[in-house]
Formats: sequence, structure tokens, C-alpha cells
Amino acid sequence: MTPETTEAPVPRASDPQRYRAARRVTWIGVGTNLGLAVVKGIAGIFAHSQALIADALHSLSDIVTDVLVLVAVRLGAREADSDHPYGHARFETAATVLLGVILIGAGLGIAVSAVMRLAEGALPIPTWPALAAAAFSIAANEWLFRLQRRIGRRYGAASVVANAWHHRSDALSSVAALVGVAGAMMGWLVLDTVAAVAVALMVVWAGGRLGWDALRELVDTALDPDEVEQIEAEIRNTEGVQSVHNLRTRRMGPEAWVDVHIEVPDTISVSEGHQIAERVRRRVIEHRPEVSEVQVHVDPEDDEAGALLLPDRETVLAEVRDCTDRMDSTVALEDSTVHYLGGEVHLELSVAMPADLSLGEAYARADELRDRIRRRTRVRDVQVHLHVPHSEGRAPAKGPDPS
Repeated sequence: MTPETTEAPVPRASDPQRYRAARRVTWIGVGTNLGLAVVKGIAGIFAHSQALIADALHSLSDIVTDVLVLVAVRLGAREADSDHPYGHARFETAATVLLGVILIGAGLGIAVSAVMRLAEGALPIPTWPALAAAAFSIAANEWLFRLQRRIGRRYGAASVVANAWHHRSDALSSVAALVGVAGAMMGWLVLDTVAAVAVALMVVWAGGRLGWDALRELVDTALDPDEVEQIEAEIRNTEGVQSVHNLRTRRMGPEAWVDVHIEVPDTISVSEGHQIAERVRRRVIEHRPEVSEVQVHVDPEDDEAGALLLPDRETVLAEVRDCTDRMDSTVALEDSTVHYLGGEVHLELSVAMPADLSLGEAYARADELRDRIRRRTRVRDVQVHLHVPHSEGRAPAKGPDPS
């Protein structure tokens, strides 16, 4: 009995519910950032806090990244088309790279701004409204961070998660502003610089991590080794699969894609091989929720090192027909199956013999035909099946070549 998975499936990038959730939480971010920019800007001006004014400008820049996320999620939600047959999920990945760069820039900006304020020396002493505005900004941005991270993880939206970390960087920059304002009010201006530089390093680290992960996806980095091992185990446990090779994986936004070669018994029909491949595909998708598509290549033998290109079917059968045409009595080729195994051509033939031949004579003709094909063609092995048409006083004879 097949075990059931307990993991929740990851929504596809084109899932309408995923798109609506990401859009809704991002619009909440736009409204919150706009409100924070207004509150911190007014408080910074009237409470004489340069740090708070800079933090207000930082919140305004967040609106730009929110809009970027909205555009990326909308583009990523489009279904596959002729221009993008694998879908549009990587629009979100590209946006995540850009957001990572913005986070790095924001962190460096915080550090440079803090050092420059300290170097300027004489700074006006801020008043208590600046403290209140900074505290309010910390609470609001931390709430946004937790909300967007939860939604982003639930729906596998990397750009939403990246934007959540941007809000965490805003909360941390507001912490720096709070510490700086409090330090300035107590005469310890150096606290502003120390806190800002520490926050800047955290922001740069978060941006670098997000950007690097997204960049690895863009260059088709494989899934984690543990995930690949589990996927391979599912494939090997599928009925009809003899071995697995050339297993490749990659990310496509929230989804994982798998390409694999499977070896099946070498003389089964094409339709049976297709059925085994379809069972592999469905088993992996069912048991590995992160996988949305599996491309399965069916091999009769291990071709990992490459396969020798052999004569095509028409070329082989043309040589076989030349052999049958040279037989003394009429031998009609009725059906044929060509196998390409071990770098050689193997052949199964069904031939019709004249009705006036005895069964022994028919077998002798089959032996002669097999010998001719082996000597005069590129076929390595031949199996001949006989069909002697029914005539009066003689039953039809059908059977394999006994030799």
C-alpha cells in the first residue's frame, strides 16, 4: 500500500489564491509604509531628529519595493504561454534578486549616514516625540515583517518573503534611530553610530542571503541533496523501473522541476514503457509536494555515457527485404520489431510462407532467411516467427524458430 504524505502541497505560481494573498499583504505594506513615512517625517522635522527624517525617507523607498513585488507577483501568476512555456514563476525570482540588492544598498546607506552624522559633530538635541515615532515605527514594521513572512512562506512566494525581510530591516533601522535619539538626548552621540552600523551589517547579511538564494535558482542550482535522494527513492520504488540515472532538479519560483532517465526491461512495448514513465511522474508529484512537474525519459539500457547511433528502421528493413526477395520461394514479411540493444541491432520478424510447404520446409526456409540476414545486413540477432496460411487439408502453423 502506498504511504500517504503528510506535507502540504506547495501552491503553483499561477494559483489564483496565492496571487490574491500576496497582492493583499503587499498592499497592506504600501499603506503602512506611506503612513509611517508621514508620521516619521513630521515628527523628525518638529522634534529635530535627523535620524528620524532619514528613517522616513527609508520608508518612502519601501513603497517602491512594494510596487516591485506587486508587479513581480502579477507577472509570475500568468499561465505558461508560447513565449514562456515553463511559466512565469522566475519573474518573482528576478524580483527577489533585485530586492536583495536593495537591502544591501539600504544597509550600506544606514552605515554611511550614521558615520556622516557623527563626523558632522554638532547635532540638534531631539525631543521626546522623536522617541515615540521611532517606537511606533519599530512596532509597525515588525508586525509587517511577521505578516508578510507568514503569507510568503505559506504560498511559497520568495519575493513576498524578501519584502518581509525589508520590513524587518526598517524595524532595525528604527531601532537605530531610537537608540540614536535616546543617546543624543543623554549626550552620548556615539551610540547612534554604533547602533546604526550594527543594524547595517544585519541588513546587508539578510539582503545578501536572499539575493544569493534567488541567484542560485536563476542558474538552475539543484535541490538540496536530501530532497534529491528522496525523489530518487520514489522513482526507484516505482514498479517497472530497473535503474535511475541522469536525475536533475531545479527550482522554478515556488515549484521544483525534475528531469530523469529510467531504465526499463529492454523488450517491452513503447506503450508499456510510457505507462511506467507516467507512474513515475504521478508518484513523485503525489509524494513530494514541492515537485510540480517531472519529465521522464525511458531507456532500454543505461545510456548515461551516450548511445551509439545505429541504422534507422527503414534502412534495416530495406536490407531485410532484399534478403527475402532473393529467396527461391516467396517469403512475405508481415511484421517486424527492431530493438537497439548494447550498441547492436536485434530483429523480430513475422513472415508468411507458401501454403504448399510442409512445416519442416517452412522452418528450413526460416533458417535460411535468418542466416542470410546475419551475413548480409547489420542485424546482430534475428528471431523469425512463421505464419503458414490455411489451405485445404492443412492447419495453419505458427510458431517460433526452434533454433
